[in-house]
Amino acid sequence: MVDVERKSLWSNEAHLSLKLNRFNRILTMQATLSNPKYQVICPQGNINAANALEFERSLITAMQQNNAQGLLVNLEAVESIDSAGLMALVSALKLSQSQGRDFCLCSVSPALRIIFELTQLDRVFEIRD
Repeated sequence: MVDVERKSLWSNEAHLSLKLNRFNRILTMQATLSNPKYQVICPQGNINAANALEFERSLITAMQQNNAQGLLVNLEAVESIDSAGLMALVSALKLSQSQGRDFCLCSVSPALRIIFELTQLDRVFEIRD
């Protein structure tokens, strides 16, 4: 992963990172915002078996930074997610619950919402608009 930009926004902090393939095309792009209580992570593109482990590590790292009270995962820019991506979310949710932290998904597109409903994970995750 290549760090592209890191800057302060008011009292919040933003971090943008890109992962490039050998042709310098973007494979994944992810933005992370933080405030004193919550970490916000904004994955983009496809979350699948090829990048699910890295996604899970990003979730765990964001959750543990600055003793965050919780993690908000903004899925607005996610085009698709497979079972490996869902498992990364479930693993991060279990970790957050064991640490007494909040874990929430937001901006879930209709296509992704169907996946959460079919797998009944919409009953497991707190999903906000």
